[in-house]
Amino acid sequence: MARFFEDGVVLSAERNALLQSKLRKQFTFMEFVLAVVLSFLCFWDCFYFTGFHIRYDSFYVALVFGPILCGLVVAGTLAIVMSRYFRQERKSIRMWLVVFTMTAIGTVLGCIFGEATYFENILKHYTYEDMASYTNIDPSGDQGGAFMDAGRVYFKEGTYVPDYRALAFKNMDIYCIAPIIRQPLDSSVEASATISGFTLPPSGTIDWWAVGTNCCGEDGNSFTCGSVANGKARSGLRLLDETAQKNYLIAVQEWVGTTGLPARHPLFFTWTVDPYSDMKDLYTNAWSSFWRTLMLYSICAVFGTFFFMVFFQYVKVY
Repeated sequence: MARFFEDGVVLSAERNALLQSKLRKQFTFMEFVLAVVLSFLCFWDCFYFTGFHIRYDSFYVALVFGPILCGLVVAGTLAIVMSRYFRQERKSIRMWLVVFTMTAIGTVLGCIFGEATYFENILKHYTYEDMASYTNIDPSGDQGGAFMDAGRVYFKEGTYVPDYRALAFKNMDIYCIAPIIRQPLDSSVEASATISGFTLPPSGTIDWWAVGTNCCGEDGNSFTCGSVANGKARSGLRLLDETAQKNYLIAVQEWVGTTGLPARHPLFFTWTVDPYSDMKDLYTNAWSSFWRTLMLYSICAVFGTFFFMVFFQYVKVY
């Protein structure tokens, strides 16, 4: 049990007990609201600044007005707690200890959710916006090396994904690939050259690929990646995941070794009906998740504050 001082003199046991009894009741409704509101604001601030467009435009602005600002709030509440504890003032530290705990939780969780939202949705959205969009691409005649900056691609009519030509590479997950073509790859079609029974397209390379993870069998059969089953699909949204690209590249190399057809500058896409809509969905989903999470956290902040009030009182922190 803490002992209190007045003008450097230790208070009597009776006065000390009376003072502690008074401190047990010092946590008012307004102090409860303060803890909830500060925790919520720290969560909102870190979530917003680490997870949305400000970070994409300026990382340091987002860092200062997000985690650093909230970190200062957390440090300030901790300083109040430590000051009251070491000076043994006749004031309750429990309220500020609860505020410190809840603001720290809000800051940490806000950064975690912000990071997840940024890399899962916002970064991809703005990256696609900065990349080029191409229409009327002919996968049989256009080489991938000329479209390395492509983000959204709309192929010419007649383009399709021959799922029966798919192949897979397994590395924990199954990385599925299938060529995007306009003419069959079998040698029955007149073409510029034939290699190992397959037709070489006019471009001289197979550079356009539809890909997906865990959407086919281990040997590439039952390829259902993206919108392959949708007859209206004739577009691609560029794959941005560099780690996945390495695995897809290995799969392409296996495919090249099997067919004998070259793939000089392979580009990987999610096969889709409308890549522009898919790009916008990333942004919309991020904001929808943001508002849902804020509502959920506001409820959790209320219960969390109440829990720590009871907990610190139970362990006799006044």
